[in-house]
Amino acid sequence: MRIFTESLYTIKSVGLKKQHSFDPKALNQKLILNILIAMNPILLTKLDHTRITKALNSALDKRTVFQNDADGILNEINSALLVESYEIPPDIVTMNSIVKLKFMNQNKETEIQIVYPDEADSAKNKISIFSPIATALIGYRVGDEIEWFVPAGLTKMKIMKIIYQPEMAGEYQL
Repeated sequence: MRIFTESLYTIKSVGLKKQHSFDPKALNQKLILNILIAMNPILLTKLDHTRITKALNSALDKRTVFQNDADGILNEINSALLVESYEIPPDIVTMNSIVKLKFMNQNKETEIQIVYPDEADSAKNKISIFSPIATALIGYRVGDEIEWFVPAGLTKMKIMKIIYQPEMAGEYQL
């Protein structure tokens, strides 16, 4: 039996005496978000999108990135579904995430952290979002296999695990 009251649905489960209440607006928003996520494999926080765009504009002004490269990154991030930081699922690669990857062509695994250009340090496996590999990974989820052109040619990688994601750790401003 379903009873409607102003802004709250109350559901009485058949055969159970337990009542479940929920807000239909919140349920609809979550349902819509899940449908959109299923339709669009790339998911990005609004904050990451804003910061990446700002970093690209700054790099273009300083002439530290080529226009073609910037356009490629912008095409990738602009195709993403944008969500608030607290809405991002824990299995999505975001900025500052530490990711375990498997390069399928070489059967080699490695861990990298996707960072902004000023924090990049290849000795510490901190890879700039401006690099082809980071651009390929941002917004994808654990288990996804991605083919991407890197300087050495076409490579296929699989996201094996997210070791650290700032949003999962409650760190929304990194």
